[in-house]
Amino acid sequence: MRRGSRRGCVQAVGKPIPLATGVATVTASVGIALGEPGETAASLIGRADEAMYRMKQGGKAGFLFAGAAGG
Repeated sequence: MRRGSRRGCVQAVGKPIPLATGVATVTASVGIALGEPGETAASLIGRADEAMYRMKQGGKAGFLFAGAAGG
């Protein structure tokens, strides 16, 4: 996965959205997990979800890679 694509996704979500009553701003916390041989989809999604929550605890608006499966 290219560095620019990860950061670009988070930055694109964070762009201000003009509304009739003002401006809304949204942030994204993204967990990234790379599948390993024999890993189930549930395990992969679980690792990405855990990484996302660790990102949220660490300050939000960014991305974090999950650790290895079973580790």
